[in-house]
Amino acid sequence: MRSKVYRVLPRRTGILLPILFFLCLAAGAQEKRLSDYKVSLQLQEGTVQQALTQLQEATGLAFTYYEEDIRQTAPVSIRVRNAALDAVLDRVLAGNNCTAQLSGNKVYLRPLRKAPVLKPGVIKGRVLDKSNGQILPYATVRIKGTAAGATTDKDGQFLLADIKPGKYTLLAGYLGFGMAEKQVVLEEGQLLELTFELESLTKALSGVTVTGIRRGEAKALNAMRNADNIKYVLAQEQMEKFPDNTVSESLQRVPGVAVGYSYGVARDVIIRGLDPTRNAVQLNGNRVPATETQSRTTDLNGVLSNTVESIEIIKTLTPDRDADATGGVINIISKSAQEATPVLSGKALIGYNALTQKPNYDLSLSYGRKRKRLGYLLSASYFASTRGQDRMDISYEDFEVEGVTSRKPESITSEAFKIDRKNLGLTLDLSYDASPNTSLYLRTIYNKYYEFQYSGSIGYGIGEYDGQDHVTDMTIYREGRWRDYHRDIITLNFGGKTLLRQFQVDYDVNLNKGLYDQPKYWNASFNLEDQSARLDLSQPDLPVIHFDHAAANDLSNYTTRNYINRHERVDDKDAQVTLNATRTFELGQDKSLAIKFGGRYRYKTNERFRNYYNHVLLEDEPDFRLSDYLSGYERKDFLDGYTHLHGFPETERMEQYFRENGSRFSEDPTYTRQNTDPDSYNGKEDLAAAYVMGTFRMKKWDIVTGVRFERTSFDYTGNEVLMDETGKYISTTKIDHRNAFHGFYPSLNVKYKLSERTNLRAAVTRSLSRPNYYDLVPWKEIERRRSRINQGNPDLVEETATNYDFLFEHYFASIGLLSGGVFYKDVKDVLFDYSYEQQGGEFDGYRINTVSNGANGKVYGIEIAWQQQLTFLPGVLNGLGIYANYSYIHSKLTVPGIVTTRDIALPEMRPHVGNVSLTYEKHGFSGRVSAYFFAAFLASVGDVPELDEHEKGRTQLDFSASQQITPRLKAVLNLSNLTRAKRGDYLGTAQYPLNTYIDGWWGSAGISFRL
Repeated sequence: MRSKVYRVLPRRTGILLPILFFLCLAAGAQEKRLSDYKVSLQLQEGTVQQALTQLQEATGLAFTYYEEDIRQTAPVSIRVRNAALDAVLDRVLAGNNCTAQLSGNKVYLRPLRKAPVLKPGVIKGRVLDKSNGQILPYATVRIKGTAAGATTDKDGQFLLADIKPGKYTLLAGYLGFGMAEKQVVLEEGQLLELTFELESLTKALSGVTVTGIRRGEAKALNAMRNADNIKYVLAQEQMEKFPDNTVSESLQRVPGVAVGYSYGVARDVIIRGLDPTRNAVQLNGNRVPATETQSRTTDLNGVLSNTVESIEIIKTLTPDRDADATGGVINIISKSAQEATPVLSGKALIGYNALTQKPNYDLSLSYGRKRKRLGYLLSASYFASTRGQDRMDISYEDFEVEGVTSRKPESITSEAFKIDRKNLGLTLDLSYDASPNTSLYLRTIYNKYYEFQYSGSIGYGIGEYDGQDHVTDMTIYREGRWRDYHRDIITLNFGGKTLLRQFQVDYDVNLNKGLYDQPKYWNASFNLEDQSARLDLSQPDLPVIHFDHAAANDLSNYTTRNYINRHERVDDKDAQVTLNATRTFELGQDKSLAIKFGGRYRYKTNERFRNYYNHVLLEDEPDFRLSDYLSGYERKDFLDGYTHLHGFPETERMEQYFRENGSRFSEDPTYTRQNTDPDSYNGKEDLAAAYVMGTFRMKKWDIVTGVRFERTSFDYTGNEVLMDETGKYISTTKIDHRNAFHGFYPSLNVKYKLSERTNLRAAVTRSLSRPNYYDLVPWKEIERRRSRINQGNPDLVEETATNYDFLFEHYFASIGLLSGGVFYKDVKDVLFDYSYEQQGGEFDGYRINTVSNGANGKVYGIEIAWQQQLTFLPGVLNGLGIYANYSYIHSKLTVPGIVTTRDIALPEMRPHVGNVSLTYEKHGFSGRVSAYFFAAFLASVGDVPELDEHEKGRTQLDFSASQQITPRLKAVLNLSNLTRAKRGDYLGTAQYPLNTYIDGWWGSAGISFRL
């Protein structure tokens, strides 16, 4: 409805026509503006209409408007004199979104018309290799002339959300491939799907193609180049090119990573000098449960390398990742269906271990397909081997010999191991595109790791030296042991991604279980006392003993009255929910800001129980004699011909005898309770985390910063075990303790692109390391006879660290990398074994052995890497390649000791570690000779430097090769430890060797296929 017109033209127009004519001429000469009208207005608590009426009367102008366009937002109170009309109208019409326009003698009041808001669109799609249709993960896709861009995920898919409608040019790129360009028109609210097909840039060199390891390298290098933080990536194709069967073995090839060995195979992963307790193992971004007895660590021998798609070693954290990774994160990416055509792949290898002279078997099969909206993948891997190890173990004590005190061997043990290992890996991965805006997944992964060990040993306990090379009061032990281990990991994930208006939302529900179970442990030790012998120490690491009497060689003289068995199990379970949301804002040409926020909640239980039993024959029962329970196990060429090691008890027969004749044994409650109760516990933990982070992109700069908050609460129940003054067991009492710790963990990651293939990176981050489970348990073992208490410490706090990183990296167009960087870590509240004397109270003067938070530790180092295919060389040489890396690491940790305060290096930190591989690829052949090396390092800390244990440096040489038989079938050969490199450690200085290990060499050969 029209409003009233407050000024109406008069009907008597005759005389006015000439006047109007001249007024029009005047208006044409100089158009008047609202500001030219000066008015006075006084109104108290009036209406808008009243104010407009007074203004009409004061100016002679007519105000025209629709009543619904003028709202009474508040009473009008105004008092002005000789003020400009436009200013007065602004005050009168305050709260009304309208404009005043003067036309002749009329003022039109019109609402401001907002420009129509166009609904943004979405661009999504895939990037493929044009030659074969395979997906290209971690490719870059960007909109030309803007900061909008994305990186394809592991399935080669990208998503650009919240894009304004319009015409755009999109560019897709991948290392080793040419750029692809597409011009598109994005309509309002449209979901536009694209497919880019890229062509290889490989030069037309005879026999050189981008296949096998080079395709894997391209995938890994693209992931590293486009990452917002510092990380190293190993693709599955790269892992296949080394003779490595497990994830632990594969990780020894990474810059800044060292490994500790278990029976010749890499197990413990040390990142930048920090042991596994200060690193995190994740599966698809979720923490993997523990498979060890006391710590939070996972034995990665239980994960076969051919069961994974890739491995990320994340060295700088961002706020959207868990903060408990001071050394770094090992993130295992599982396999998934990626291609529209069905893919059946696998391998079948058979091998040989030279030390045990036994075969090994390596089998795998995988089938997957991405069919329209549904993707599915089934994968199974099996590995079985019989490994061995020869070990010489020496311990020392101070003896007085001929009036002089000197350090001499106190115990010498020769031990031969046979280890049967079986690995089974099963994967089921389902993905479903529920709608254009939502994709869902369901994953379940099972890793079964079973190990059975048989070991036989002969030990010599030396009582006295009556000469420099003659010993007396010696006890000889002949021991046999059967034991097994189950280390299993089961994970179940359900989650997805949804585009919710302008937000990209991802969510995940995760159930995990880690298992350590040792149901079988049978041990028998037969001994012969009061022996004497001449000791030959001409080779300190291989002492030779010559008995004075032949009785030492008569196995019927060795007896025992004891038999030991036990069972130990740890269950580590958790349930976790994760939610993240991201929105990107365009801030102008070549500028964007992505805000990401989210949280995570995890509930965990960790339960451990031990049952240790020492079964002792009743007094009227005759002794067991070794000659009646002999095992046929032997090692003829022990330690490369040092001796023929044999004469061990068969513990399976001992176990059978015990089960059939249990009434002939008595139990030792002190042994059982002392070895069972302090080590048994149950606990619960809650982790709540939330974060916010921003990713700012501007031309050559990428800046990621934000903060994460984490709170961990725990409730543990342990046992207090009391022993009397004679060493006998008295009682066990339950102890419960609750506590919590929390903190903020900010981070900043900066990347500056010197060129399309050259980056400078810098980062400052804060991280944490949580105490081991067992360290937090409120357990106590009170030994009155020894005036000693061993105990846990539930009042521990988490270690925290401030980390600084700088890295230069250049990526070769021919697929390669040259990088160099430095890092520095300032670690506070470092955990260490602590011993002190109790002052006052019931246990005044007792020695207390526990774990404590100590002084600051500092770690710094240098990492360099070079990997490149030398395709620029002439002729047959253009198939050569190099894969090399080196790390120098230094650390300093100040710890209080029993004698004095000491500055030491972090235990397990290798000061020098690296890899050198020479490769050759041409005409379907791929081969490499690889060397992994590390220098001597501090393995464990004694009370004084003379009691520190050091491990010797070592270099291992490996060879691997494959030959393409057909486009889909190839022959494979793997050989490990070709030089049969030994391992060893020593006490204080090299003149006191502790252990010498020989693992031999091993290998396998067979075929692999991809159909």
